[in-house]
Amino acid sequence: MRFHLLIPALILLAALPSLAQEADVPVLAGYVTRVDSANFDVNGTHVLLTDKTRILSRAAHSHSKILPSEFKPYLGQHLKILGNHDRKPHAITAARIELEAPQNARIAGSAIVDAVLDPPTAGDHLLRADGYRVLIPAAVLPTFAPPLDPASAFHTNVWITFSGKRRPDGVVLADKVGFRPNSISNDEDKLRSRTEHDPAAVDPGAKQSGLSRAFRGTDPTRIPPYKDADMQARIDSIGARLVPQYQRELASGDDTRIDFRFQLVDQPKWHDAQTWPNGIILVPRQVVERLQDDSQLAAVLAENVACALEKQSYRFLPTSHTITAASVAGALGGAFVPGLGLASTLGGEATREKILRHLMEQDARVSLFLMHDAGFDITQAPLAWWLLADEKSDGLENTPLPPRAEYLYKTLGEAWHSQ
Repeated sequence: MRFHLLIPALILLAALPSLAQEADVPVLAGYVTRVDSANFDVNGTHVLLTDKTRILSRAAHSHSKILPSEFKPYLGQHLKILGNHDRKPHAITAARIELEAPQNARIAGSAIVDAVLDPPTAGDHLLRADGYRVLIPAAVLPTFAPPLDPASAFHTNVWITFSGKRRPDGVVLADKVGFRPNSISNDEDKLRSRTEHDPAAVDPGAKQSGLSRAFRGTDPTRIPPYKDADMQARIDSIGARLVPQYQRELASGDDTRIDFRFQLVDQPKWHDAQTWPNGIILVPRQVVERLQDDSQLAAVLAENVACALEKQSYRFLPTSHTITAASVAGALGGAFVPGLGLASTLGGEATREKILRHLMEQDARVSLFLMHDAGFDITQAPLAWWLLADEKSDGLENTPLPPRAEYLYKTLGEAWHSQ
């Protein structure tokens, strides 16, 4: 080798270890799950910054650099971390952090209108549905299913189907909207009536056979209550606060009114409450005992309230089956849920998984507004589901972030951070 070529080659060889290290550094991508004045976590892993940490913010057609001293991550922000694992467990020293600016994502939904908000401009309408704030500009002409019309449609307790772009502030700017009345069909009424009972008065000796559960689903009329007066009073109080105002104001004889009842039960294998379309919500005492405060318990109850409000039992399954919030959580967590019946009726496992994820995400979004309206801390919602996923009490740092908690952090970052 000629001498004049040797020097550049030696320089290149000397640089190879650092280049290899840069290429092979661990990568952590996920959502900010904890923030304090000194540091933060991503998916439960501590992220440590140094003066040499490079922070890159990417927008649609540009990017900018942020100094470590000026970086202020927020709960639910999506980050990609490149760096080296620290000697301390569950920690990473960040060499580079990449973040993306919020995008105007395309959103479509169908749900009950649970609140009417003040629009920013006269002539517009701002509604809350499907866990979104939906802005309907005056220039958009909705469709109305009889007997609804422009005078009666923009109210609560009405079904809306919408599509549009979600702005960085979380508001969905709708460009297509349809309204239909919240009517109760004969099939839905039968589904409600089939499991109607007093959940506090079930015979303590009542049981349901495994065969019955496998073919008919869980029968709430055979699940006896768990007697703990203080715990029962607690879930009654929290649950009542979560019922949305429009439901509380409906007349007692209104068919669309849901008579929510929260009953404590002893079901060690359940990792969530279970909901029926008539408003009966069975709450395992083990779930109550594992959660750390009222806001976390409210997160669980709120998702079950949402399940009933959005008629998920009726809209997504034949009347021979009932889907519950616990069914969603169990299926997504890999547990077998007897009586779910989705694989055979809705096109197989892939379709079943897609529908369950859709239901979980809708419940999660709606639950945050229910919690917010009732005065609970919505940042505790993802922690609640994370704690319930920690079945062996190994600690959250040793428990992978479950899908529901991950989606809640995502929602907090995308739709709530700017509010």
